[in-house]
Amino acid sequence: MIKKNSINILKNLRPKEFIKKYWGKKHLFLENVFSPKKGSISKKDIRKLIKNPDIYSKVIISKNNSNETIYGPFNIWPQDKKQTLLIHNFNLIQEFSYNLINSIKFIPYCLHDDVMVSFSSKDGGVGAHIDSYDVFLVQAQGEKQWKIGKTDKISFKESKNQHTNIKFIATNTIISKAGDILYIPAFTPHHGISLCDECITYSIGFRSPRSNEIQS
Repeated sequence: MIKKNSINILKNLRPKEFIKKYWGKKHLFLENVFSPKKGSISKKDIRKLIKNPDIYSKVIISKNNSNETIYGPFNIWPQDKKQTLLIHNFNLIQEFSYNLINSIKFIPYCLHDDVMVSFSSKDGGVGAHIDSYDVFLVQAQGEKQWKIGKTDKISFKESKNQHTNIKFIATNTIISKAGDILYIPAFTPHHGISLCDECITYSIGFRSPRSNEIQS
């Protein structure tokens, strides 16, 4: 049975203020938003989940400045240096993720997508990239360094869909610790690198925004 949602994803910030100042405009970093214990997952549970053919999982391995993607299900969890395991639609599996997706009701439901969870080894990540959608990055375990560039919708449209493994000038560098949340607006280059083994990050993803879908 799903318990009542107890996650205030904006901490002390009011939703109207968030939409006016940050949504689609600039990143927002909030520290100590929730208890990290809520988002913990055991390795035993992870190993069971990635064997399930009905669960969409994949591993991204960083080698020689490029990424290799291996798709699940996995009978054995691939173990490589600089690797990240991703499981999609985690809000359909886990109570904490379900509560996360229910924490964003101040954003119209038509823009809600899913919660994805990542498990990274030290120096693991998915590479520098730009998304066409907004995302909340919820740090549940370990620490992750985020480099963030300038939001630029025009350059995104002109880049011919080449939005992964990109090079960009970081305007901000943030160290996200367990319990912290980072909001990244659409069309903003960013790059997350795990600073430790067993780093867990939840990503609350949205559908690509359209004009006038949210008004302040």
